[in-house]
Formats: sequence, C-alpha cells, structure tokens
Amino acid sequence: EEKQKLDPESIFFQGPPSISELVIPTLSILTVIGIFPFIATLLRQFWVRYTITNRRISVDSGFKGQDRVEIVYRDIKKISKISRFGGLTADVVIVLKDNA
Repeated sequence: EEKQKLDPESIFFQGPPSISELVIPTLSILTVIGIFPFIATLLRQFWVRYTITNRRISVDSGFKGQDRVEIVYRDIKKISKISRFGGLTADVVIVLKDNA
C-alpha cells in the first residue's frame, strides 16, 4: 500500500502588520489622547506576527507571541479585503465555515 506524501510546508509571508498602520496614530500624537492609539499600534508591530503558508494562516500575538491562532484553508468560507491608503495596504477579513 502506497502512502500519500504531503508537500513540505512553504512560507509565502512571515512578518508583522504593515508599517503603514503607524501613519495616522503617529500624526495623532499631536493631541494628548493620540498617544494611546500610537502606543497600541506600536506594540502590535512588536507583538504580532503573521505567517502565511501553503497549508495555513497563523497569527502569533500577545506578549512575546504566546498566543497562537491557526486557520487551515479548508475551514475558510470567504476572504475579503478592505484597501487602505489607495491600495498600498489592506485589512483582510476571513470568515470561517462555522461563521466565526
């Protein structure tokens, strides 16, 4: 009986959120209240890592990446994107088959 071999997992992207996420929070520093969104966005740059492979999408977050969420492609119902900055960056919305 011949066993089916899986192709090795290939990484297409691995890294933090887009640096363009910092543009508006950086400008908002001019107000006292704007310091909080800036700090939150800056921390996301250090604490969140995305990995997209040929098998799954992984998001490591939290202090030192202690929290991990993995989504395998067969569980995805729909993927949408919302462009920002004239298409320079985008937010991705993933809807799972269980509507999560």
